[in-house]
Amino acid sequence: MITDFSELEHRDEKRFAEVRQAINTLWRHQIVWLGDHGSHLAYQSLTDPRHKGLLEKFFDIAGCHLQINSVQQWVAIFPDCDSAEGISWPKLPLHTTIALLVLAVLHHEKMEAGEFDERGVVCTTFNECMERYEDIVDQNGTAKLQAKRFEDALQDLAKRHVIKLGDYISELEDYEVLIRPVLTHLTGQAALEKLQQYANSRESAEEQKPICDPEVMSVGEGETDAQEISQ
Repeated sequence: MITDFSELEHRDEKRFAEVRQAINTLWRHQIVWLGDHGSHLAYQSLTDPRHKGLLEKFFDIAGCHLQINSVQQWVAIFPDCDSAEGISWPKLPLHTTIALLVLAVLHHEKMEAGEFDERGVVCTTFNECMERYEDIVDQNGTAKLQAKRFEDALQDLAKRHVIKLGDYISELEDYEVLIRPVLTHLTGQAALEKLQQYANSRESAEEQKPICDPEVMSVGEGETDAQEISQ
């Protein structure tokens, strides 16, 4: 693989630099969504058929699976836990995992109702997300995340390009949350049941067990074993 990179650099230094920058962008964010600020060049390099074998080899060695969706126009990497034995993947903070699963429930419900755009994006709002979350945990009578904590989780997921947040509308005290379809590759099946499992749990964040398969997303302070998000 090193030889492949060397040959590319020798043949076309500009294209080599673009590929290297695209790899760096995808590695940092894990998702490249065409249309986001600064995404165009990275998306073009990552989806260029000439780079397919090179990129697949690179991420395979790193223990990741490269996935490209040309219809919805995104590229992502997911940890390949089956073939990457011995590699420890970072976990999401518990509150971010919970928010992710709530978004998965909303995305599924709105897709079933036909409320999505041509790229599979579902539009909801922060208040609707909180209401749906409260509906779920109220079934179990357990303590809820405070709104600020839930909002922090949405900000975290927006930085990872899983969702996009709209501007705050003061008259409504609300803002749009655009849920991208790549999320369905991160939460696996039965997201509602998994969320209810969390809502029922009284364990601390450090005591939580992974509930899904793989997903390497960077973590910040207060990380937990709450989830290795699944493909």
